[in-house]
Amino acid sequence: MFALPAATPTVAAAGPIASTSEPSSTKSGDGSSPASRFQHLLSALRRLELGRVSERDRERARAALRLNEKRLREAVFFEPRRAEDAAKVTSGTVTLSHGLEVRLGELDVEHASKIAVALDVNEIASVELIVGAIENGAPADDVVPSAVGIYMRERMAALESLLVVLRCADGSTPLDGVMDEELKEYAECLLRDGSLFGQLVKLVTAPPPGGPFLVAPQQPQAGALVLTNAPTQPVGRALGPMDKLFDIRGRPMLRQECVAQERRLVVECLFHSARVSPSLSIENAQALLVLAGRSADAMKQLEKVAVEDVPTGYGSIFAAAAMFTPVKSGVESAMTKMELAKGVLSAINSPNAPPLFSFIRFAWATLGLDLGLPEAEESIRESLKNDGLEAIDLILKTGVFQDEHVAARSQNLMLVDTILSRYLHHNLRKTTLHRMLTDGTGVRAPFVENGVTIEIDPAKPMADLCSVFSEIYTQKPEMADGCSNLKSFLEIAGDSEHSVGSLVKLLDLCRTIAQTTEGSRRIFELLQRSQGAANWDRLLGALIGYVQRFMSSPDDLLDAGEEYDPRDGEPEMNEADAEGLRAYLSVFKAVMEHAERTDAAHWLMWLEHRIGASLMDALLQLYINPVPSSLKASLLDAISALCWDSNKASDVWQLLDQAGILPNPSQTGMLQTVQSQRCDILYIYSVVESQEQSYASTAAWLRLISKLLMITQDSELGPCSDACSPAWFHSRFIRERLFGELDTRVHKDQTERWRMARDCIDHFLFVLRTSENYPSISGMEDSGTPNIGAPLVISQGESSTALTIRNADQSQGVSDRSGTPGSDILLDFLTTGPTFRMVMNILSIGAEHLSFERNAPHGDALERCVLGSLQLLDYMMSIDVHAVRKLRVKNKEAFFYRTVDESLSADITLMANVLGYVQYKYSAEIPLAALKILRVLCSRIDHIVLVLPPVSRAALVEGCASCLELAFAMPPPGEGESIADENAQNAIECASLVFALLHENLTRPGTNLSHLLLGFDLTGASSEMALRPFSEFNCLSVLFELLEAAPPSMHASVVLPFEAPELAADLLHRLATLKSTAPPVLALLQQWPPHAPSAVLPDLLADALRTHLPDEPAKRRSVMHHRASILRLCAEVLDVESPPAKNRLPEMAPALVLDIMTVLLDNGREGLSTYAHDVNVEHGQFAVLELPKSITHLSGAHHEHAITANFGPEILETMEELSATQILDDSKQVSEGGIFAFNKRGDKIIDADVVRAKLQAECKRLESESNGYMVRQDAVLVAKLQRERAIDACLQVVEARNTVVEDATARSETFVAWEQLLTTVVSRGLSSIVTAIELQRAVVTMANVPADEGPMSAHSIIFELVDGVLAGICEAEPFGGGSDVAKAVPFCRLVHTMLSHLRQRGEEDRSKNDTSVFLAPSKCRALLRSLIACLLHRSPLPQASRQDIINALLDYLAYCRPDALGVSPVTKQGQTISGLSASFSQAADVDIEKANAAIIQRDATALVDVISRDALEGSNDTKAVALAALEAMVTVCAHTGGGGIVVLLLQNGVAKACLRELERVSMPDLVLNTPRAASQMKAIEASLSLLMRMAQSEPGQMIALGTLTSLTNCRAIDAYADIHSASATMATMSVDKPYSELPIPRARHHKLLVNVIRLARILLASDLQPKTPVSPVLAQYKGGVIESIGYPSVVAQVLEFVEAHAAVIHRVLADRAPQPHLADLAELEVTVDLVTRLLKGGITPDPKLRLHGAIDVLTAMICGAEANKYSKFISKTLGHAEADDDVMLASSDDAHAIDAAERMLARFINVRSMVLSAQRVLVNKGLTKFTFSVSDGVVGDERPTVHLFGTLVIELSGELDRLCRARKYALKSIEYGSILRTSDVSESDLVAKVASLEADIRTIVISAENSLEILYAHLHSLVQKGEDDSLVAPSAELSGGNAKTHELGILASVMIPSLQALIEYDKLVLGLDTEFLNMIATRVRDTLAAPNSGSLRQRFGIA
Repeated sequence: MFALPAATPTVAAAGPIASTSEPSSTKSGDGSSPASRFQHLLSALRRLELGRVSERDRERARAALRLNEKRLREAVFFEPRRAEDAAKVTSGTVTLSHGLEVRLGELDVEHASKIAVALDVNEIASVELIVGAIENGAPADDVVPSAVGIYMRERMAALESLLVVLRCADGSTPLDGVMDEELKEYAECLLRDGSLFGQLVKLVTAPPPGGPFLVAPQQPQAGALVLTNAPTQPVGRALGPMDKLFDIRGRPMLRQECVAQERRLVVECLFHSARVSPSLSIENAQALLVLAGRSADAMKQLEKVAVEDVPTGYGSIFAAAAMFTPVKSGVESAMTKMELAKGVLSAINSPNAPPLFSFIRFAWATLGLDLGLPEAEESIRESLKNDGLEAIDLILKTGVFQDEHVAARSQNLMLVDTILSRYLHHNLRKTTLHRMLTDGTGVRAPFVENGVTIEIDPAKPMADLCSVFSEIYTQKPEMADGCSNLKSFLEIAGDSEHSVGSLVKLLDLCRTIAQTTEGSRRIFELLQRSQGAANWDRLLGALIGYVQRFMSSPDDLLDAGEEYDPRDGEPEMNEADAEGLRAYLSVFKAVMEHAERTDAAHWLMWLEHRIGASLMDALLQLYINPVPSSLKASLLDAISALCWDSNKASDVWQLLDQAGILPNPSQTGMLQTVQSQRCDILYIYSVVESQEQSYASTAAWLRLISKLLMITQDSELGPCSDACSPAWFHSRFIRERLFGELDTRVHKDQTERWRMARDCIDHFLFVLRTSENYPSISGMEDSGTPNIGAPLVISQGESSTALTIRNADQSQGVSDRSGTPGSDILLDFLTTGPTFRMVMNILSIGAEHLSFERNAPHGDALERCVLGSLQLLDYMMSIDVHAVRKLRVKNKEAFFYRTVDESLSADITLMANVLGYVQYKYSAEIPLAALKILRVLCSRIDHIVLVLPPVSRAALVEGCASCLELAFAMPPPGEGESIADENAQNAIECASLVFALLHENLTRPGTNLSHLLLGFDLTGASSEMALRPFSEFNCLSVLFELLEAAPPSMHASVVLPFEAPELAADLLHRLATLKSTAPPVLALLQQWPPHAPSAVLPDLLADALRTHLPDEPAKRRSVMHHRASILRLCAEVLDVESPPAKNRLPEMAPALVLDIMTVLLDNGREGLSTYAHDVNVEHGQFAVLELPKSITHLSGAHHEHAITANFGPEILETMEELSATQILDDSKQVSEGGIFAFNKRGDKIIDADVVRAKLQAECKRLESESNGYMVRQDAVLVAKLQRERAIDACLQVVEARNTVVEDATARSETFVAWEQLLTTVVSRGLSSIVTAIELQRAVVTMANVPADEGPMSAHSIIFELVDGVLAGICEAEPFGGGSDVAKAVPFCRLVHTMLSHLRQRGEEDRSKNDTSVFLAPSKCRALLRSLIACLLHRSPLPQASRQDIINALLDYLAYCRPDALGVSPVTKQGQTISGLSASFSQAADVDIEKANAAIIQRDATALVDVISRDALEGSNDTKAVALAALEAMVTVCAHTGGGGIVVLLLQNGVAKACLRELERVSMPDLVLNTPRAASQMKAIEASLSLLMRMAQSEPGQMIALGTLTSLTNCRAIDAYADIHSASATMATMSVDKPYSELPIPRARHHKLLVNVIRLARILLASDLQPKTPVSPVLAQYKGGVIESIGYPSVVAQVLEFVEAHAAVIHRVLADRAPQPHLADLAELEVTVDLVTRLLKGGITPDPKLRLHGAIDVLTAMICGAEANKYSKFISKTLGHAEADDDVMLASSDDAHAIDAAERMLARFINVRSMVLSAQRVLVNKGLTKFTFSVSDGVVGDERPTVHLFGTLVIELSGELDRLCRARKYALKSIEYGSILRTSDVSESDLVAKVASLEADIRTIVISAENSLEILYAHLHSLVQKGEDDSLVAPSAELSGGNAKTHELGILASVMIPSLQALIEYDKLVLGLDTEFLNMIATRVRDTLAAPNSGSLRQRFGIA
């Protein structure tokens, strides 16, 4: 239904909405669209709240405020409807606010009209709402709910923005120090004319947008828990057509809730406007009072008000009260409101005002007291009479108010506290005001109601005032210190006379104040005074008096005047006295519990001194007497307050036992006396309190037992000893009665029920944890039973109360002890007993029903009970597996023991109920506990999400996403601050746990929880399903918002937990790399955000590259990991999406790829970037190179030396005493008894908890050793304090060490991620961006827009990157070289990688003959200098990094190497540039070869020394690289005299080391297929290669060094040596193709053999003179000149080499493998070269070497056309050439076979040429002669014949003809521009082809000349031997005879045409000089054609 704006407007739209114009640069989310303008304003203001604001952020906020100033002032958030706009919409073409023109379909017009009419908004604005909804994923055919949702969101965003401004204006929430004054002026400007205030009032009373609601609040159905006297539940009505909306993330929401939230914001804005407004008009004030009056009247009965409307009601009350409450205290501030106070006097004093309105009157009256208005006192009196304080107290106590936002709740509490504090100020100074609280003038007169006269307590105003203060300080205890008049008021109030009600409220206020240490001191001192109605003497007197009264006899009571009749039973307590005593005891409990220990003991002594007896005894004595149950509860609470330590608790336990307060299992019920029944809790619970339906005493007893157990848990005495065994009966009573009867017990107060249930659960948790510490209990040993050996028998279906040890001969009694309390509870859960079922029954309430119930008075207690149940379940799941395993080991048939997860799996409803609490939103503790359970279930149950019902799945998704959202929405604390709010901490833990669930389950096989939470479709394969996080609410949508809102530059300071952005980025990276999730995630990244012109990921990347690190270590690490994840994610996108991935061409690269590359290569000069530049960034530097500069080192203040420097000598001595050094130096892991562990990131750090435990154990050891000595107590305390300080110091050292380790790891991870990204950029993304740049340049050129310079090539981009990386390595210490290992290793690796890619691209461009893209010589020289600088840095690089740089050096030299013509492409590029710039040509050296040699020679000594160390001391791999680099340096310097490098190598011993290694190597070390053998082979190859290069450069030096001797001693090449052995043949036969890989042993031997023989051949070919002169270069190096030994000695050494390895040489020459192979031919080529040089030399080899015969045999094999295996393969593969055809017209389609055949052809003709040359020399020397044919000799003779050479001449003539025609065709193709075979063949390919053909022609011409000379020598027997070596004339005789003459004639007739063809060749045809070829061919032809020898003699001029 909706189409994106199209780039081409000519195409008609296919959908109802389509673009008809070019898209503007302003997108729909820029702040101008009605669908997003206020969201932009709010985000700009929120950014100011986060701190660390830049000037750019401030400008953005200012611009947004200016843009929306008029709308905010008029409170008109959307434009009104207009007829002309409606006509435009109806016409179907609309221009939106940002200039984009769209076409509308019929359905779109209908939707827009519907929205406009329903919401009364402009029609075009309706279209924009529709567009915004569709852009965020809403379905086009049902877009109205989403569009209305955006409308409601914008209204709330406008109000929130206004609220932020107003809060800043009144000083409650400052935003930014720079803009606070501006915002204050802005707010005053908005409020100046009063229109905004009036509009806000109207917004509250106006009908809701969209029409009236059709839905009523509906309470969800309760769960399975059926409670006695449970409340009824109303039934709601159905939803209307526009009542159910969707927010921007697809979450359903009710319009009614949106409107309620909007109105809450409005009244809060009214609250701040009333305080900020400089001159509030009377009219607006009265309008607000009318609104407040209506709200107060509606809230007379709170239970009838919808929960969501309550905040609006009391918000208007507080707003009206705020009008009369100046922001600042004092009369001067109040004077500004004089006119206002007088103007609303009549409205304030309206008769019959509701109670809540009376609080407004109270606020006005307080202002009137400040202003001195005469009506003020009367207004105070009327407010008190009308219960104004009682009404506001009721509001403050509601759950809705306590659930309010923290800021709103705090400001309202502060307002009430300010009003009451100002009232106290006047109350203490005016007697009439104070008397009004107690004299009855502040209450209504008695009145009759239902026939009963009701009198109100005269002191009720005092009680109400104290109650309000008590509630305020309960919610905000810190406010008590801010009320300066409170202390005086309490003193005066304590001295006054009170009724019971006012006294109780006063004492309750004292109890509230005593909740802090300082408050408890203040209250105790206040009540120490002996005068007045409230003091400790009143408490003590009542306590002792009643004790004595109950101890007195009836006669004594009668004598004392008591009206007591003995027939009425025992004397009872007055209810008023009981209530007063309860209040006093509650104060006593609070004071004792919150006071310092010493103060509490001192105060207790004072109290006991006052009564002359033990206070504990008095409390116990009063408890056992017939006092009300509520007082018994207070007495027990007071007793618990005196239990300070384990000794005291043990004493209390004994006293309670002696007093009979603890239940006795042997005496219950009727067996008890009346006296014991009064104090036995079992009797009280069962008989007394069950009738009263109130269980206060039992609840207090439960609290006391729990506290006694808790305090004595570390003691061997008391109830907690022996795993709580002394309390076994109490625990059973708690479990079976108090908790087991929860659902059937009747309570008057439901709060009491749930509090008792929570206390029971806390008891279960405690005894379980206590039992876990006992081995016998944890092993489920039944140590506590009467008969230990009795078996544990549980009948199936039996109640868990029967879990007792039964003896075969014993019956079971009710009081039989079944074991420890912990084991009983554990067994109950493992058998799904009553306790387990009751816990599950509680949890069946469900999150939704709990949300409804929490607004009831018992809501908080119920919430805590549910939380306790979840925590109990969570703890059980941590121990159940171990317990079941132990039980099943003891009884293998006990199959009925089940873990908790097994029990939940048996009933999915139970599991769904438990997990449903994840979505509970009012208390973060409940979702946290549910998430912990979910985590365990996921680890135990495979595919748990498939087991859960769909409703439960949806609840999990919404709950986990809401947990993330809640944590992220919390404002982070400032610098140095901590999170004090417990709920905020729990919310943070929830978010962290959700992250843990996502990460842990992501890799689980199949469908897992992560897939569900992230929004993957569970019905199919996750890799095939599209994600929809922008239209659905799930964890992924929240994470996307988080990543957008918290880029790395925010320094992990905008969300909680602060590592959330890091975790989110890491999760997204993992999703993009996992096979199961990568495809949809990568597709989603290209649409993030949806329908936006640019993606978010490039913006995050730009931010990650440029941001700086914070100072705080934890946030610093988080930011680094965050940046690393973003870099890895971008690398993954480039790797997967960049061409040629998915068969894309470079010009088809996705936009995301191009955007990422644009960000990375943003250099400010190529027109690539749209991002703002930092002023500190050097112009022209790629943005990607900026990241390393920001990854700074950790500040020295966080290092260990800086921490220990602050320790004093006492701390250091104590640390030494505790053996801290030995503990911290332990390198073992925790599992091995050490201190090291791994954190969540995998860093090996010190476990601080383990260190603390070890140090504390050492402290205990030292204390135990000192117990035997007499030491003063104060000295012991000093030593203990000193050790505690030492432990803290040790932990600081641990933290410092861990910080260093974690920071180093984070830096390393960031650099490695950066390396990965750059590697991917060079390998995958470069082609795409270069192509895009070229296309962009082409468009610019077509538009006739001049370009500044040519486009960036891939070579230049790589150069810029490498140059930047090298600059980072070459930095000064401590940042450059090897000083920073975390940086050096990835940097060096990156240099190697990028230069390797530069080399590859150079090779590709060489093949295309494209030199224009190569780097200029100046850039190449800069690269070489930087590489050498890295190697020679003052801080040496690690060896591995040095190897990377050396490899990079090799790649660089290969990039600059000359081409076939001897000129480097870099030099050609330099020549091109110099031709364009005359000045450049005069100054620059364009010859890169000379430049490289000069640079290397300059630092040759140091450079060779560095690399030589690796070559001598490194591993085999290191040696191979180092030797290759040395060889390359020798090669480069060869043109300018490479002897200097060679001599340095000789001086450093490199050559000797290579030769020694060559002598020591053996084939058994090389044949294994192991990495070690492979690396050794690489080193050997590199050694030989270097030796060959040195031999070519300085052969005399190498010969004198003993190279040939070492080659002779190299026995490794003698493998595969036996000529008759089949080992070499079988190795060749084992492969199927001539170019296949040989077996590893044969392949390695082949490489070794070829290189060794080649080295020997190089030395033999050096052509040394007997006394070689010293070269000028060698003369420069002292000690480097070695005396040459002369040529004869060289030949002798070579002959020794041949003799030593004769076997393998003969095996090679024999070449007996039946099928051809390139390896055999290569060996043959080098061996033939060596042997033929020896045979042709001046020294004849020893005949015993049989070299001559081997060459003859090889000649016969090579030159025989029919039997030759090589020629057969070549002919078969390449095909036969016809006229005008190329020999490369192959008959084979295998490219590898063609390439192998071409290489085989080149080597074959070389071998043939060398063999023929040798035979020609031997014939010339007279050392051989040939017969005409084989038949002339002995049978089996394999020597060549004259016939063979004649036939060979014919074959060579044919080959030459084919090559000439191919050359002619190639030249013709070049000349006329035709293309050979395919259009892919370029002119450079043809030129190379011509060069190759000419080389082959040259070789074949030489072979033909040698063959013809041999023929001529044998055919003309009369020719004399001459001196001219070019025409041999040996005295060779040809066997005569008629038969031979006949055969010769046949040969002549066949050869004549070929000879004639050779004679006719000229230089134009062959491309070379043909004079000798023509001459020798002519002579042979004439010889064959001559009739007799005489004519031959005459023709050739022979005498």
